[in-house]
Amino acid sequence: MDIKAASSAPATGKRGRDDNAPRRGKKARAEKPEPATSRMDVAAVSSGPATGKRGRDDNAPGQGKRARAEKREPATSQSVMAGPASGLDPAPGGGATGTASDGAATHPPVSAPVRRLATQITSLGSGGETTALMISGRPESPFSDTMGDHSTAFIVQQQAIANAVLGQTPDAAAKRVQELLKACRDLPGYRLIPSLPADHAQRLKTWEERTHDIAQTLVTGRLPEADRLLQVQELVSAFLRFRELIPLTTIRTRQIEPANAGKGHGEAKWAATLNEFAALQDRDKASEARKTKARDAVLHLLDARGLALVALEPDPHTLAALAPGMGAAGDRKSRRDAIVVQHIRSIAMRHPGVIETLWGSASQAGDWLAAYADQRMEQRSQEDREFYGGRVKAVDEWMKWLLLGGHRHPETGLLDGADLDEWTALGNQRADHAARVVASGGTVPPAPAHTAKLDGRSLRPRLPQSAAPRGASTPPASHMGSSSSNSSSSSSGSAPSRSGKDSADEDAMDVAAVRTQPKTGGTDQVGNLAAQLVLRGGVIEDLMVAGRPHRAFTGSMGAHTTAWVAHYDAVRNAVLGRTPDDALKGLSDLKKATDDDKTLLDKAGFEFDTHRRNLMAALEEHLDKALNDTPKAPAAFKPLLLQKCVVLLLAYIESLPGATVNAANTDGHGEGRPRNALRNPGNVSEKELEDYVWSLLDVSSPEITAGQKVVLKKIHKRVIRRAYPEAAKKIGLS
Repeated sequence: MDIKAASSAPATGKRGRDDNAPRRGKKARAEKPEPATSRMDVAAVSSGPATGKRGRDDNAPGQGKRARAEKREPATSQSVMAGPASGLDPAPGGGATGTASDGAATHPPVSAPVRRLATQITSLGSGGETTALMISGRPESPFSDTMGDHSTAFIVQQQAIANAVLGQTPDAAAKRVQELLKACRDLPGYRLIPSLPADHAQRLKTWEERTHDIAQTLVTGRLPEADRLLQVQELVSAFLRFRELIPLTTIRTRQIEPANAGKGHGEAKWAATLNEFAALQDRDKASEARKTKARDAVLHLLDARGLALVALEPDPHTLAALAPGMGAAGDRKSRRDAIVVQHIRSIAMRHPGVIETLWGSASQAGDWLAAYADQRMEQRSQEDREFYGGRVKAVDEWMKWLLLGGHRHPETGLLDGADLDEWTALGNQRADHAARVVASGGTVPPAPAHTAKLDGRSLRPRLPQSAAPRGASTPPASHMGSSSSNSSSSSSGSAPSRSGKDSADEDAMDVAAVRTQPKTGGTDQVGNLAAQLVLRGGVIEDLMVAGRPHRAFTGSMGAHTTAWVAHYDAVRNAVLGRTPDDALKGLSDLKKATDDDKTLLDKAGFEFDTHRRNLMAALEEHLDKALNDTPKAPAAFKPLLLQKCVVLLLAYIESLPGATVNAANTDGHGEGRPRNALRNPGNVSEKELEDYVWSLLDVSSPEITAGQKVVLKKIHKRVIRRAYPEAAKKIGLS
């Protein structure tokens, strides 16, 4: 296969007439588709909030309140750690800033969105090298309405950048990231940047330059020691944001197949399989069975369904929406090759040399993967021929009906008026369906002629529902990926096939599946939450949090009473604009205020099983220790320990009785509007602010008693005062 850049494109969605088609005489409407060393323990503790639906209690203050909507944030995380971590050598430190009596910071909150991505260094070696790293969440999508589906599983990108940083000092890590940047510029998708929409191209350029600048600053050593480790974290996040925006990295599957979009299919398992093979000391001498399993992993980390959509899409506008930058570039082979080559080079960034070990060369690997892609594309073409061929037949039936019973001009005898409009619209629809049949290798009969004479028709036909989502189809039969000893093995020269669903994306992937870090130092209690601080001039400028906490209930994340973002904003408000020492004082004050809340909640009689009680006790123990140990740490390490305190505090808040309830429906409904208003209350009326305050509380669960509701409302007002002091003051919230 020619390892050159190419272009690709998506297949469009089905179009057609709805079953409830317009009545005769109405104008038909065409529908658009749419190493052994002492280590610093900065604890690989992480966890994240589950979102919960928000409801309105009948007894909540105010009427006409907006229902709080909390959107579940897609969460994926990658954690890597080498060996156990021990305590940190103490050094003096301290500081303070003013806080309100309930733990609220006296300075106003800085307005910023909840981030989808956070990188946290959780352990260091004695030489200052990073030995553990947590990457949680996902970068911002290039699409406005969907995260998109990765052509190569996102976990490959996560592990590639983690591999560049782990075991390295900041300057050495930066040099390795520079090599990754160079490799990215050799991706086929990178060559499509000039064809991107202006805003997409500008975002990509911004993050590319940001990644380059951070790396260069670290390499030249122009940063104070206290800032270097935080800059490594920022470097990782910046690289992932840049990488996400490179064309062909994500595919807008939702454009054509909404039912198949955003579904993960065990990418972590296949990534682990490939990791195991890459870790072999003598890969060349590995058994053929082991190599076959590794080839299967490379295949399963490719979204072959998305590839087929891009390669086969005939409409340039749909193609541009499906794979930005593609436009009308290239035929189906060049589009296929572009995604295959990008996949191979993405794997090589994570595992240098593995492709050559498995296939002999990147070109042979490309031929092997292209052979499978061709199978998948032919299957997709067959689906399209059948689907759109059926649409053509249905439209023909409708057109014949019009010829039989439509209103005709008294002089010409041809269709007239609204029926002529409908005939024209049907003809346009038919032409679209017919073009897709032909593009997929099929043929269509001639369209009914306007002058045709038909007899014997009495019933108007019913057309299929227009623009219905394409359903999942069954891929070719498998002889790959089986754990059975008698399964067939595929050589590097044969075309692969597999059963089950194609890898699409890890949006729905279980976060715990990609977590490889040992459960030490409280890690088991906090799940996959990561916190990332940004310092400028010795002051905390930003706090990013991503991931999810440990399950508060067996088998369920639970649904929040006070919205998770309010708790997050309270923690964020306690550290922003402060030095690390002052921020530690803010977190300590917030912990004391939270303990006061806990006292009230304990008396309210919430359901609190042994699992949750043990979880809360363990988190509190680790949090108190972290808050006590951090002031003794060297200044260079304090920001990392502060991140640990943030993670533990958020997980502790999550574990409190009444913070979440064991509801069957834990879906959220989006609290962006109330949150933004409460962060920036200047131009918002008092009535609206009051509504927004109470829209962030959900006490609608039947499990909550009347007495518990009173307590939860009191706690909610305390949290709002800590999180949004300006708004609380404006409405006199007490």
